[in-house]
Amino acid sequence: MGSGKSTLGKKIASRLNFLFIDMDVEIEKQENKSVQEIFQLQGEQHFRAIETDWLKKFENKNAVVATGGGAPCSENNLQLIQQKGITTYLKSSPENLTNRLFQAKNSRPLINQFKHDKNELLHFVQTKLAEREPFYFKSDLIFDSLDINAEKLDEIVKSIVETIAKRISKV
Repeated sequence: MGSGKSTLGKKIASRLNFLFIDMDVEIEKQENKSVQEIFQLQGEQHFRAIETDWLKKFENKNAVVATGGGAPCSENNLQLIQQKGITTYLKSSPENLTNRLFQAKNSRPLINQFKHDKNELLHFVQTKLAEREPFYFKSDLIFDSLDINAEKLDEIVKSIVETIAKRISKV
């Protein structure tokens, strides 16, 4: 959450001439409800099951997909994601994530209760990151999300292309 997956994903997709897909947006279309409504009406566990189902059905070969931050941490989702593509973790410090999330205008179901207390939000982010990073660190590529400029973006795209080429040569 707040690492810049959607913003950076769109730029990478454009440079690769791939489609950009935001998994949460696709789930909202499929369910005809916002992620927030799904969380409120059916709970996080139900939402995670929807994510798993979506990943199982996903077939597009030329796409950059921004998953939700919890998607790789549920069920066998990380394996599903890795079977279907190259995984990238945009690493950021808890403080940087907290600053971004605290200033964000859009609503995020997991942090709504912390939106008015930055210290509580920081504690939540630190806890979630500690839970999720063991999954995130299994990514094919890891980049620091702070200060990604055009040169760094070129490096990321080059790394993705090289990783794709290595995977293809193994097949």
